[in-house]
Amino acid sequence: MDMEVSQIMEQISANEEIALNLYNLDPDTPVEELIKAVQEDGINNWHLNLQLLQQIKEDELDEAFANYIDKIYHYTGIRQETYRLILKAIEEDTDKYDPEIEEKDKAIQVLVDEIEAMVL
Repeated sequence: MDMEVSQIMEQISANEEIALNLYNLDPDTPVEELIKAVQEDGINNWHLNLQLLQQIKEDELDEAFANYIDKIYHYTGIRQETYRLILKAIEEDTDKYDPEIEEKDKAIQVLVDEIEAMVL
């Protein structure tokens, strides 16, 4: 992996860490703060990561690394979709999106397991 790709991967990791902080928030966090965490820290960072991953995909990658990037890209896309549902649930003050969010969470876990099992 060249230096530029390595730096992009570090940025992706940092963005993901910020986005995932949503799950560390206190359950009593005010709605405005939750919305900010989902929208600005979450959706925006997932979107940025999709753009960064797309950049990497434009490089000529060996097959194993290309598969790894594809999995991360798919994972990131599902994360972004999940955060959009979470945002709708907060804004609408409803739990009607819970089953869809749970399905996406299961898909995310499958991808995380697959990504962790990959040997690069």
